[in-house]
Amino acid sequence: IQVCTVCPSFHGTPLVHTMHDSMKKDWNSMSKERQDEYGEESLQYLCQMADKAHEVTWPMEVVVQELMKGFKGKWVPAELMIGLDARLAYLVVTMLPTWLVHFIYGISNSRPPMPNMMKKN
Repeated sequence: IQVCTVCPSFHGTPLVHTMHDSMKKDWNSMSKERQDEYGEESLQYLCQMADKAHEVTWPMEVVVQELMKGFKGKWVPAELMIGLDARLAYLVVTMLPTWLVHFIYGISNSRPPMPNMMKKN
């Protein structure tokens, strides 16, 4: 039996496209006390991250097309990287030390706000 691990980079799915609305819905279903524990800034940050994620996605159909190309031959690859960003970024990231990956991620993304429950009064 041939097995293949499919590793698509960030592609658009209904889950990705509804993250913002889902977070708002979950937030609104929380008690006022729980909302106060996290603070409105936390919700705004998460919604902003969801919007950014939605902006950088590519069509899900590409996954299907690449799968069909990858499985046409007799030999099935053990790992199928889908998307140029997955192929290149993953390759580079796996060669870097973990501390450097965390550092780069930290400077390239905004820091989440500290939840109110973690702040000193």
